[in-house]
Amino acid sequence: MSSVLVVCAMAALWASIPPAYDTNDDVTIRGVLEGTRVPGQPPTGFALLPHAALGWALVAIRDVWPSVYAWDLAVTGALAWGFAVFLTLVWALLVRARCCVSRRLRSP
Repeated sequence: MSSVLVVCAMAALWASIPPAYDTNDDVTIRGVLEGTRVPGQPPTGFALLPHAALGWALVAIRDVWPSVYAWDLAVTGALAWGFAVFLTLVWALLVRARCCVSRRLRSP
């Protein structure tokens, strides 16, 4: 249930506010991973900030499925994961608060 809620919320957010890069770091990372940052150079996993293992995994994804923007997928995945964790924590807090309120109402 919570997975469906997160996916729907992310889709609505993405539709209303398209993803955009706030700094040039993301543009540089995406260009390095796609091989478009330095003319004549192939894609490489050694990007500016991400771990090399993540970089090479994203390059491999791009080699298998060229139409996917791997860096955008990774950033959106991290955002969705964080959003899901936040909703889980809020849900647990609400359940705990509801439990405490119902106990107070039942006690004499």
